[in-house]
Amino acid sequence: MSDMWKLFILCTILGYLIVSTVIIWRMENILIEWHEALVIVFQHLFVFANSIQTIEHFPTIMLLTITSVIGVAIQGMALQLIFNKVEHLMKKRNKLIKT
Repeated sequence: MSDMWKLFILCTILGYLIVSTVIIWRMENILIEWHEALVIVFQHLFVFANSIQTIEHFPTIMLLTITSVIGVAIQGMALQLIFNKVEHLMKKRNKLIKT
């Protein structure tokens, strides 16, 4: 992927997370501060459905479900990047050993 495409994806994800945070903060009565909503969104981004028992509204549940799916995609891309780097290093090492 080109750098512009990566930047576009990153900005889109960050924009979605900010919009989700604001919507969840305004919709849920149990959240007093916006940073509480931000914590819930990031929990769902990395620790799938951690606080679903405290959420009451269906649109909020849908936003957090989409956030969890985005989190799975991000973690998959990160693992792919790690495996590609390890594979590259192993090929480099094998080349050095053969010579």
